[in-house]
Amino acid sequence: MNEKKNIKTICEAISKHKLIQFKYKGLPKVVEPYLIGEHEDNGNIVLRAFSVGGKSKSTNVLGWKFYDLTHIVELTIRIEDIKIKKDYNPNDRDISRIICRI
Repeated sequence: MNEKKNIKTICEAISKHKLIQFKYKGLPKVVEPYLIGEHEDNGNIVLRAFSVGGKSKSTNVLGWKFYDLTHIVELTIRIEDIKIKKDYNPNDRDISRIICRI
């Protein structure tokens, strides 16, 4: 399953504080990955990340987002380091079980 491979790759990027890029529902994304876990509402495995580039169906590309791992394809770790955002909350209330995090 692609989701397990994505979890491993994203957790590696999180541990190294690296940007990642991927396609999400057909749109390119560049994000700072912070946390992977089980979403409180539906139990889906999600990535909590800060979007820094790419395209979005909404008008706001930048900012904190959730990405359901089942929709992430063409995932790669980039060479750029991330600077941890001051407003990052490692104890995200929307996550019931954490898999990996900064």
